[in-house]
Amino acid sequence: MKMRKLFFLASSIFLINVVVASRPWWLGPFDLSSAYNRTTQLLSNGTISFEKNATLFSQFPNGTLISDDIYSPVIPPWVCDDLCAADYHVPSDSVQRLVTWLIPVMLLVTNVYYSEIGWMTYLAVFRLLGDPIDSMWCLLSILYTWNSYAADSKRRRQSRDSNDSKPEHGLSESGKRDIGVILAGLRCSRITSSSVYDEWVQGSGLQVARLNLRIRTTATRIRECRTHGLLRATAAVLLYFWQVVTALVPDIGGDAQPSGGMIAPAVILGWLLPIILLSNAVGGFNSSRAIRQILLKFLIEVRDHPRSTEFEKISDVQSLLWTGGILFYQPEKFYSAGLKAQIILFTISTVPVFMAFGVAFAVLYTPPTFLTCRHFLILFILIGWLFSTGITFAVSEISRRYSVRPKLAFYGILAKDIVLTTVIVGLLIATSCDFFTSCWCLSARWNVDVPRVYLNPLKDYAANSGKYYPISVSVYFGAQIAFITAIRFGWNDMRGGFRIWRENEKALGTEKPERRHSV
Repeated sequence: MKMRKLFFLASSIFLINVVVASRPWWLGPFDLSSAYNRTTQLLSNGTISFEKNATLFSQFPNGTLISDDIYSPVIPPWVCDDLCAADYHVPSDSVQRLVTWLIPVMLLVTNVYYSEIGWMTYLAVFRLLGDPIDSMWCLLSILYTWNSYAADSKRRRQSRDSNDSKPEHGLSESGKRDIGVILAGLRCSRITSSSVYDEWVQGSGLQVARLNLRIRTTATRIRECRTHGLLRATAAVLLYFWQVVTALVPDIGGDAQPSGGMIAPAVILGWLLPIILLSNAVGGFNSSRAIRQILLKFLIEVRDHPRSTEFEKISDVQSLLWTGGILFYQPEKFYSAGLKAQIILFTISTVPVFMAFGVAFAVLYTPPTFLTCRHFLILFILIGWLFSTGITFAVSEISRRYSVRPKLAFYGILAKDIVLTTVIVGLLIATSCDFFTSCWCLSARWNVDVPRVYLNPLKDYAANSGKYYPISVSVYFGAQIAFITAIRFGWNDMRGGFRIWRENEKALGTEKPERRHSV
């Protein structure tokens, strides 16, 4: 077994060295502007000409040149490889291309809401970038569970109104929302507020009024520990919009030729927009230790020993990572709702990623090259994200069926996410440095009868930046905002979950101190 591992490692290193040393036809990088300057210089000083060296330039099937303009030469890919071999290097504007999308994306990533669990918080970044579909699924699952608490409260109120009867055990609608807050803190699923309240009434030995007061006080303290960063997140999203606009509009950004290769990396990661807003809307707690103490004290008072024992295990700081203490890893989400609900949640979770892929594909599919190697790159990234979600589900299912330690399952999934994040970010940085833009890739061979390389695509870039890019990106941003708005305000199975965290419940839950009268 050890020899096999060494052989695999040696083979991998050898393959990487061969690929780098041989510089395959699809890799690049290729500095198009340097190739253009070199070719126009040769044409200007008479070293080559359209008449004497017609075979060096692309021609239509009838033999006429595609372009006889000295400032807009079009050459075959094989001529490009031979004539411009010295231009296979990273372009001088690579830093500008990189900054166009990397800084706003980093701003979005840092403004996603992460649970406060010390340095381990940063591990959630790999979960987010390595598995965005599952991360969105986790957020939707949390909202769906919250909504079940609010829906239970609403159903009981409607039933009470129709029967014209008093609330059971004297528990009001706001009381059921308070229980929902406690259950949300305990990270319970597949349970209703009314059923757990009946357990507490029977098992605690407390009077109903006293129990209701303890529920209200505990829920209020939990609400006071809840935090979110919607204002900060909104500012980050607006700055992201501005960065993309400056890249699209030359009059604002000062870029004379924004290309699809500069815009696509920012767009393919645009699924961060709904995640950053939704994660900050879900929020978390400013102190996991304080929440742990509040909930354990309450469970002991109501004599709920099974939940107290279980919560004490999963709420320890060291175990928060693999027990659902972070927003983007909820191992119980696959079993917290019925099959139909899970299919719906998964389908909705894929929408932001598929929208990002579709718009990035459209931004790249523009004149003069249309389909290029970069399209296969973003297709690979999409398949990687879908594959990542499948692995997460498979590992969770195996862990559940064969009683694998939750800690081991989490670190296995995290290792997968770290590898995928490194690969994807590395590929996006590489494409910003003009990798995957070799002569072969730029020859538009999938769209035309005669493969050709346009050395001066500025005219097409100007047309794209004035029409195709703004339309595509505007529609995309509008669709992402519509998506998050529909989840927050339009979808009945989601919007109800926020009711349990109403701010006015805090004032209702404040215990008034007893007044002492001096004699």
